[in-house]
Amino acid sequence: MLPLDGPGEASLLAEFPIAVGDLEWTDHGGLAVAASVYVDQEAAEELAKKDGKSPLEMTAARDKALADDDALGGLNAVIYDRLPIREWDRWLDAKFAHPFYVPVEDGGMFNASKAIDLLEGVPTAVPSGAFGGSEVGLS
Repeated sequence: MLPLDGPGEASLLAEFPIAVGDLEWTDHGGLAVAASVYVDQEAAEELAKKDGKSPLEMTAARDKALADDDALGGLNAVIYDRLPIREWDRWLDAKFAHPFYVPVEDGGMFNASKAIDLLEGVPTAVPSGAFGGSEVGLS
């Protein structure tokens, strides 16, 4: 964020554990963002534990665990049990783009750990995949 009344130092408003996109300010000062999060059975079980982790934090932890070659013994296989399995230039996985609402806290900061998944557990992508993002004016 930069001050409107002239030059000044930029300040960080929020730091997210995974990549987010389609950032929009809401009418009441919060942020709306899109992020790809896991929505499979394993993710549902993690959310049911209610250990205080947001879907963004759980996705970051799972991505880190999957990136660790020792954890899976070098295995890199996926079993697909439904269609589609591929979208243009990438294989589909258990992650779907979901819209998140991040409320503003005192002091004008945003706490990414309090991000609310507006489609929690729903296996669909919003914005949708190819040709369905905010760049087509549907935001």
